[in-house]
Amino acid sequence: MPTRRSVADKLKKPLLYLFVFLFLLGGTLYYYIKGETDAPGFSDWLDDYTPDGMEVHFLDVGQGACTLLLCGESAVLVDGGEYEYGYDIVSYLKHHGVEKLDLLVATHRHSDHIGGLIVVLQKMAVDEVLLNGSSAENTDSQAEYEFSSQLLLNGATVTTAETDLQYSFDGMQISVLQGKSEKTDENETSVVLRADFENTSVLLTGDIGSVTESELIASDVLFDCDILQAAHHGSNNSNSANFIAQTTPDIAVISCGENNRYNHPGEETLDRLRQANTAVYRTDVMGTIVFSCNDNNIKIISDGKDE
Repeated sequence: MPTRRSVADKLKKPLLYLFVFLFLLGGTLYYYIKGETDAPGFSDWLDDYTPDGMEVHFLDVGQGACTLLLCGESAVLVDGGEYEYGYDIVSYLKHHGVEKLDLLVATHRHSDHIGGLIVVLQKMAVDEVLLNGSSAENTDSQAEYEFSSQLLLNGATVTTAETDLQYSFDGMQISVLQGKSEKTDENETSVVLRADFENTSVLLTGDIGSVTESELIASDVLFDCDILQAAHHGSNNSNSANFIAQTTPDIAVISCGENNRYNHPGEETLDRLRQANTAVYRTDVMGTIVFSCNDNNIKIISDGKDE
């Protein structure tokens, strides 16, 4: 007849295995939830929101840029902030029912624009990726290497942006205003896009500066827009008075990080926008910003930030 001690000894090992199994299971579930379904920094404030027309989402990715365009069943993602925001972006996409991207655009190769796209390419199906085709010297070699590696593994069609290239997605028209460029400044080679739906237009500018702004003005490709993504996170060296006067935006969105070391947005840019009577929205102040564009109306919804 076994003693109490021998019975306890026999139970120790199975209990230990069970404890280790539960511990590992808990860790795995936490990682899955944290990495795939939770989105720190992005709230679920759109749970009761019914999409209609074209939506423009300016995601809060700190000192970086990430814009999501939704129309019908189509989804276009432009840039993705630094690598650390990649899982948040994937979570945000899935939260809004996006299982596949019709088009992913990397405006240029700096890490605050392509870093998060590394994770997006790893986790999401993508039909086509649009690149700036720049030969300018780039200091973000690690981010570029990882981005290029994931791009190959993803299997998406890769296209070099060309001026006048156009796409149509469920009534949303996307036009390339600046494609491949031979400029030596990577920021100035940014792909510039215009998205139109009915009578609403959105201008996405990447990190272009005064050189490209002047070229766009001279080439006569700029028209009035309703929403302008302020160039280069609102830098004073971008968003010239002439550029703002040419595009006449009703709304300007500045994607930048709170208390960033570049002091973006610049006071001169803010003054120029105020003088043009342009309403300014900032991700560092408001968090993720979403515009719903339909029937010639623009509705803004923002998730806000904790004080």
